Amino acid sequence: ALSTHFYFLFWTLGYTDICSGLSYDRGLRRVGTYCGAVPGKDPHRVTQELQEEREELLKRRVRVHRCLGEFKADVRNAVLKDPDRWVWMLLQDCFLPRCLLSFPDALFCGEFLTTMHQLCLGLPSLKLLNALFTYSPFWLLSVSTKEADRVGRFLCLVVGMVMKWRLEYPLFEKECAGWPGLNDYTTALGYLRFKLVHRKLHDRLTASFQRCFALGDTHQHLNLLIALKALHTVYPLHSVHGPKLLALVRPLKEIDLLRQPAVQYCNALTSKKFNSSINKDDEHQDRDSKSKASDPSPTQQPPTRKRSPEPPRFANKKHQSYSTH
Repeated sequence: ALSTHFYFLFWTLGYTDICSGLSYDRGLRRVGTYCGAVPGKDPHRVTQELQEEREELLKRRVRVHRCLGEFKADVRNAVLKDPDRWVWMLLQDCFLPRCLLSFPDALFCGEFLTTMHQLCLGLPSLKLLNALFTYSPFWLLSVSTKEADRVGRFLCLVVGMVMKWRLEYPLFEKECAGWPGLNDYTTALGYLRFKLVHRKLHDRLTASFQRCFALGDTHQHLNLLIALKALHTVYPLHSVHGPKLLALVRPLKEIDLLRQPAVQYCNALTSKKFNSSINKDDEHQDRDSKSKASDPSPTQQPPTRKRSPEPPRFANKKHQSYSTH
């Protein structure tokens, strides 16, 4: 499902390659500051080194833009063939192994996902987000504490991207309205529908953390707490999820190894202020769902099907014998 060209692009690019041009500008300023801070260095030599570094950064930026343009058709063909398999291959062979390597690699995975969406390649973004929100907490059950922090940083970028779409309607219209990968089956995903999708994504993330806390041991609980700490600024956003997470973390205060991170997370979650607009939308959604459950619409009778005529039945058995003549 993933071509060799896609693998090569994903594993050779860096964080500064897929970010905006500000990263290159910061790199140039950093080189200029370093060259100017060296005592006794010839100003002409400093200018020459800075010019060489600028040319190298510009060449790399042009090469990256060319690579991103070349693999568009490759990605479109792979997604159209089997989108479900493409999503799982992307998670298992790209995002998960690379975000465990280092902190810059975790940031790269988040920015790479954002870049793929901005290129408008027709990616199944809803399926990819659904898989990340549902299964990413289970990654924390088989990694080290440092790797758990990197997974949390990667998830923070993904959840933060979805949070910006949820809170800022102009940004949603700019980056999501009419996007092929954010279609709900055959219809375009509107802003009101996206609010409901955002709530469901967070419901699945909370349910996954609940299952992981029920299955894990002390080390795995520590990994979950580390990831929740990294997600604190963007998750939970819905007030209904706060008590559920507190109910999971409070019993961990009795364990010596988990006491300090559990107390810190409980204090931070207790003092967190939730967005009032999101709470109002949640109340309206809950009220609508309860009203539909209490007053269901009358069910329509299924259409009657015409029965095919039955074959004639014989009155007695002797008429069923066949003549051999």
